[in-house]
Amino acid sequence: MSLRLILVGWLTPTLLLALILSLLPIPSYLLSTTAQAQTSQDRKIEADKLLEQGIQQFQRSQY
Repeated sequence: MSLRLILVGWLTPTLLLALILSLLPIPSYLLSTTAQAQTSQDRKIEADKLLEQGIQQFQRSQY
């Protein structure tokens, strides 16, 4: 067999496989980023901010 035929024989399936795999949907668990734990202190700070914002909106009748 000629070198060109061998090369085409290897490249064609490889490129087809790469194309098919690139068109398949990627499962979300493979795309997940590192989890960032939210501490109870962070949640308390966020809750306090939201409470203050709610009080201000209520006082301005923006509810």
